[in-house]
Amino acid sequence: MTIALCFNCGETKWGALCPCEKCGCKGTGNIELDIVFSDHHISARSLEDLGKLIKRLHAADTSGQEGVCFWAFIAYISQHPSELLKANPPAEIAADVDRLLTQASLPQIEIEMAERRFSGPPANAIPLPSRLFRIYIESFPFEVIARVEVRVRDGGVIRADLVNNGGEGMLLVDESRKFDAKDILALRRRKSGLLGWLFPERWVLAG
Repeated sequence: MTIALCFNCGETKWGALCPCEKCGCKGTGNIELDIVFSDHHISARSLEDLGKLIKRLHAADTSGQEGVCFWAFIAYISQHPSELLKANPPAEIAADVDRLLTQASLPQIEIEMAERRFSGPPANAIPLPSRLFRIYIESFPFEVIARVEVRVRDGGVIRADLVNNGGEGMLLVDESRKFDAKDILALRRRKSGLLGWLFPERWVLAG
């Protein structure tokens, strides 16, 4: 079963979307974020190390403001060399977040990524143009692996997995599909089921 981080108390728990056994807190409400901080993407040892940072933030927090510890943790991760995600705290608590990060003086820890396995045929890795990747992660900052559709120059639409590879976008596609980064015209998040067919995401243009 999945091991995940509780953003409230810093303990690890069973199931990314399940309540924490220690404090009873449910997930963040952002499914992608909850799954990012699970052993789907991050090693169990690193999840425990990240939990220690959350506990340290709680011990140093004197603001009394709801959400300050959570956003201080997210701000720490946003500044981490792993470039796991990028997100800014709400303006109304940004000063408290900065103050807490200064007070807590969190150490720089290593975030060890879990081994990623993809089913199906071998994948062909194609770099995504940096501008297109930047626009995508601004819209979906908590995603590490996303299912996307790619429109290419020959008029085709190709399904792919988009991976945040240390701050660079990498498309993983069936190796039978041959195209280069220069052939990419647009990208969009792929939805599943009837809702995905009725309400598809808008295309993000490459140029």
